[in-house]
Amino acid sequence: METVPFITPEYSDSTDRQHIYEMLMRPLVGLEKRPSEEEVAELIDLLFMASLMREEGQAVQVRLVLAPPGVFNSDEGPPSGWHVHTFDVSRRLTADELRRLSPAAGFFHSLLGVWREKDQYHIWGIINSGTNWMNTVHGGRRLGQTKHRYPILHLRDPGRITFYLDDQQVAEVFGHHTSMGGLDVFQANWLGTRFARSRSGLIGEIRERYGFAAWSNYTLAVIIRRLAQQFVRRMISLIRISSHGGTLLFLPSGEPGEAIAQQWLEPKYSLTPSGSDLRFRRIVSQIVTRLGQLAGPKDQLEDIWRIYRESRDGGLEELEESFFELARFYADFMRVDGALVLTRRFETLSFGTEIRVPHNLIEVMEAMDLEGQRLEPRDPRADGTRHRSVYRLVLAEPEALGIVISQDSSVRFIAYHNDHVTYWPHNAG
Repeated sequence: METVPFITPEYSDSTDRQHIYEMLMRPLVGLEKRPSEEEVAELIDLLFMASLMREEGQAVQVRLVLAPPGVFNSDEGPPSGWHVHTFDVSRRLTADELRRLSPAAGFFHSLLGVWREKDQYHIWGIINSGTNWMNTVHGGRRLGQTKHRYPILHLRDPGRITFYLDDQQVAEVFGHHTSMGGLDVFQANWLGTRFARSRSGLIGEIRERYGFAAWSNYTLAVIIRRLAQQFVRRMISLIRISSHGGTLLFLPSGEPGEAIAQQWLEPKYSLTPSGSDLRFRRIVSQIVTRLGQLAGPKDQLEDIWRIYRESRDGGLEELEESFFELARFYADFMRVDGALVLTRRFETLSFGTEIRVPHNLIEVMEAMDLEGQRLEPRDPRADGTRHRSVYRLVLAEPEALGIVISQDSSVRFIAYHNDHVTYWPHNAG
């Protein structure tokens, strides 16, 4: 079979091809007949072509696991196991076959099993995984399936192929751009620092209102931060799934945030302050309090978090449903043209908000690491209206923070950092 030249020249002309291969194949050392570097490149060629196709008017969206048949135990099934249907005769993997079969393996709950046999790739079956795998990146309580060593490849958008090992993104090819690894911006220290005062205030509320004496303030702060991360991850995920794009702004709480809003923001839909603004904080407080009842007096931070992730407690189940329903509610606000504006206490100020900052900006910085120590200059004119308006806002008001989700599903965190308007490309899965 003649190999089609790789569609993304930068990938084939650089060492990225070798790096991607080495990362994907490292867990498969010792496995008989694992694909060669050239054979993996051939697979990516094929997937790239399939990603540009449409089935019944819809873009091809599918997950594949590069693994031989018979390696997944199908006794248990989702949510914690796998449900495997193996074809009696495997199907040769082509772009057209992938297009036709993708509707049967819904992106969010199934995968196609793919392996190389007799010098060709074949689809040997469909694996139902359930949706818990999404929780790590997209926000959620439940853990996914038992870990395995096989690479998973996502086709989500035209021209985009994302590579995962053990639920962690290790590389992505998108058009002519190849990125290795990726930044989970939620783990950045600078981001946690911006919300530290709000967390401290919530800890005081939990101790005073609920009489909560357990755990150290540090443990409480970490639990609250992780819950807030899950909330915003879910909002981002919902906007990406909608393929609409959106902007989320966080302003300081109280008068400083109000002053920023009055000077630079023109909301189409302003929201009257009320007790409902505190719903996020109330639900977080109730989750923490319930965890305090479920955890033992000697349980450490990770023990407590494991209880949160694994418990079948009905109270936690109900609180989780309320928590993520609120995230869906906010995400719907983001689908209206303009920004959703929240305070750092997660109080809603407005949505459909236009940013009106007249400042000119000739340069922004792209962060190459989580803490923004390595920066590369970029021309803001290369970006869309959403991005440029947030750039101007954080230049005028360094305390503001923006998260911009593009229609192509890419995500950027934007802040004024170390005397520069800086953006972080976020690995949103």
